[in-house]
Amino acid sequence: MPLLIKKAHDPITVKSIRTLLFGQPGVRKTSYAFTAPRPLLIDCDGGIRRVAPQYREDYIEVSCWEDISQVLNEDIRAYDSLIFDTVSKMLDYAAEYVIRQDGRMKRRDGNLTQQGYGALNVLFKQFVGRVSVMGKNLVFVAHDKENRNGDEVTIRPDIVGSNLGVVIKDMDLVGYMEMYNNISTVAFSPTDRHYGKNTCGLPDRIETGKMPLATIFTTYYAAINQETEDVKRHREQMADVQLLLDSVQTCSGLNDAMETIKKREFLLNGRTVAAQLVSTKAAELACEFDKESKQYVESATPLASAA
Repeated sequence: MPLLIKKAHDPITVKSIRTLLFGQPGVRKTSYAFTAPRPLLIDCDGGIRRVAPQYREDYIEVSCWEDISQVLNEDIRAYDSLIFDTVSKMLDYAAEYVIRQDGRMKRRDGNLTQQGYGALNVLFKQFVGRVSVMGKNLVFVAHDKENRNGDEVTIRPDIVGSNLGVVIKDMDLVGYMEMYNNISTVAFSPTDRHYGKNTCGLPDRIETGKMPLATIFTTYYAAINQETEDVKRHREQMADVQLLLDSVQTCSGLNDAMETIKKREFLLNGRTVAAQLVSTKAAELACEFDKESKQYVESATPLASAA
């Protein structure tokens, strides 16, 4: 069966969103994760007891990777979002599973070998893929950790070794949670101070009590759809510019076209692309741009005719 080539402006179907929330203990990470659409918590480290009763939703307690994998075999049709708290403990269970499958994946100090970490990464990515195929949102919860480089401090998720890169890479959104003026907040935009991933134009700092994850997910879907529409309109705008330039036969006509183009509004990098199209047309007509008059004039050295 031939592969389907999709146009740049074709709608992008997003069935689920992958989110990582991290921060210090006590900043209401799990409570905020529960504001995702129709959530089910997979409690990997017994943290549900620390969530105030009024914020609790349905949950499953697990104690090994087999339990986590079994969650996907249960009847979870009533839930749209799966929360894993914490992702670090989830990865610990995955590491234990990898070692049970092949003892050679374990070093003498008890940690995974390089091949073991590779196997763990594959296991994690396969699991995330299964959940995404089911159309479920994923919310991972993690503690934070400070990285110090001299006087510089960077706050990142407390995820061991290369696993951090694997988890971050697979996320659509990464939010750092902290108390700001005694208010629980989340920041998805990365800064010099902390990790983040903001792919839908969210505000730099959000009060969690004012914007639940369900609203953020809706914003994400809208942003993806708007990007698709913007690409379509951008291509239409460039086609209109090219049509205008195709009718130009002289340097004077090119100046008129340039003035018309300047008055138009463009999306994305449309103005830059339009300028490139004008330059290409100028070369075809042997027109040079005069910096003093800011107009195109006939080239003083016309193109040599073909022999």
